[in-house]
Amino acid sequence: MNTLAVASIQEQRDLERLAAVVADLQGRLEFFSQTCGERLLTVEELASRLQLSIDTTRDHVNAGQIPLIRLNSRTWRFHWPTVLAAMKTL
Repeated sequence: MNTLAVASIQEQRDLERLAAVVADLQGRLEFFSQTCGERLLTVEELASRLQLSIDTTRDHVNAGQIPLIRLNSRTWRFHWPTVLAAMKTL
């Protein structure tokens, strides 16, 4: 088997793994959205609703002041009613 064929097989496997990860994340988002009864917000959408910059919003999240749903180490989602309740206690 030549090097090109091996690379092509590896790329195919990588794409299959990536597709599985994407499908898993989509399933988690769907589950949380159904559980919460509404669509979950991204950090950009949350920052817009709070009228804060994205960096300031992230700072509040990192400080534990804003609750989040962590889908993986890099993907955060937010439930708006829960965020509002947390902000009232600050």
